[in-house]
Amino acid sequence: MADQTTGPTYQMLQSDVKAALSHLRLETNARSPLAVLLKGQTTPVNASPDLVTQLNSPDLRQALAIAAGPDLIAKWRIGGGSVDLMEFSLTRSKDQGQALVLVAGAEQANILLRVFAQPADFVDWFMASYAGKNDQTVANYIPPTVELGEFVYLLHAIDAFRIASFKGMLDYQAGQRPTLSLTDFTDTLQRSVKSRDIRWLLPAFLILTPGLDPADFDLSADKTRILMDKNFLVTSQTAGSPEQRLGFAEAGQTMGVEFYRTWLVAAGLEITVAAPGGFTAVERLFIAPTALANHWVQIKTPAAPGQTARVNHQALTYDQLQVKLSQALDKALALPVAASASAVPASPVQPAAAKPTALFCAHCGSPLKPEAKFCKECGTKVG
Repeated sequence: MADQTTGPTYQMLQSDVKAALSHLRLETNARSPLAVLLKGQTTPVNASPDLVTQLNSPDLRQALAIAAGPDLIAKWRIGGGSVDLMEFSLTRSKDQGQALVLVAGAEQANILLRVFAQPADFVDWFMASYAGKNDQTVANYIPPTVELGEFVYLLHAIDAFRIASFKGMLDYQAGQRPTLSLTDFTDTLQRSVKSRDIRWLLPAFLILTPGLDPADFDLSADKTRILMDKNFLVTSQTAGSPEQRLGFAEAGQTMGVEFYRTWLVAAGLEITVAAPGGFTAVERLFIAPTALANHWVQIKTPAAPGQTARVNHQALTYDQLQVKLSQALDKALALPVAASASAVPASPVQPAAAKPTALFCAHCGSPLKPEAKFCKECGTKVG
């Protein structure tokens, strides 16, 4: 992920995280990202010699408390276009104040913790790292609210422009407007939904947005009509050929070119909040920045059984995206939460004493009893 920081950043060995939680007498709750990253790991025999020194940092101690027992988790997935998939979780615990802690798996079995003193700091970091830097509004060709199934077809129409353009290049059809057959459109739609290739916009939406499962999508209902109605596709016929093909109308041409030329990365987000009976999803978003717009996609889950999930799409400037993201995060942070099931202290973690009691030998890393004067493994004096 982009290395732009607005607060303290810590990178720890997974074994040290496990030891640190034990040292601070912290337990992870069921949805803690630390619990996921440490799943199946037994209590370490050794820890790195500098662990106790690291834990002298009050920021790190509080970051571990927040990440171990969060009452709000914002799960992010980043990737698509030309960026490989990466994940991180943004965590909050009301008991620990306003601070947010980003938790991610790092290279070589490390865990990354990045602290943001307040929500606005995270939004600033995200915007600087991933948002499109556009400042002019553009037309929103996608209707403000459509059914989720219709939105899938609209995204594939944008991908279809890229598919037809690439095929035209492979066939050396310079100067010809891209077209494809209806059979090609439906076939590539089916293959796209089943794939996990986030270089394409539709799979990126399905894979990056937490809570959306491509396996759940039923494409038996043909929704190509919305593509004609909303000016994405038109029927086309080449002179002298009986075959009727699909061409790209204004919306399909404009958005097709936009994503074909300038789309590099996207982000998916699901915010869950502790509620009676477990964590509940309260927000689900997909953000696709391009050179022209930051495409903001909000998924509205059905309010009652039998209703259809709907999607709200907006094409935003950089400043508009910053406001929308801040509002979504602030709204979720203001929600009441159920008591956490973890053993994280109810009050903020206090700074460590200037000379904390060592639980591990500073020389060889072997565990020590609290009353030990010397390490029984290597003989090094404790203190």
